[in-house]
Amino acid sequence: MKKYILGAVASTVIGFATAFVWHLVLFQNLYTQLGVIGRIEPNIPLGFIANLALALTLSYLYPKLISSEENNNPILGGIRFGVIIGILNIIFWVLKFAATQPLSSIPTFIGIESAFELIQPTLIGIELGFVYRKRI
Repeated sequence: MKKYILGAVASTVIGFATAFVWHLVLFQNLYTQLGVIGRIEPNIPLGFIANLALALTLSYLYPKLISSEENNNPILGGIRFGVIIGILNIIFWVLKFAATQPLSSIPTFIGIESAFELIQPTLIGIELGFVYRKRI
């Protein structure tokens, strides 16, 4: 339970920080041009709750998807986990959003958001790899 909570807390921090910097600092203008960001002021509390829910879920899933043998190297185990989650995010979120929303450039949206959906869970996966690693 201790590793689960530590993993969830650290994942919340990493998840919220990467989402904030990516969407509201680095690429805010691009997302606005694409028509993705329609709100003048983002709902930061809701974004935090979403990241907390994601962190709790990922901290629960990590030890179920990555075996203790695979996690002998927490960086490689974390990357593997992150890529698995990232691919699922791209399928469940990015492609569906691109198919249903009036975007100014579907290929640009798919490219930039797919990059984010691979980077964020990979960073979280590496963090979880260190939380769940075997201590010798």
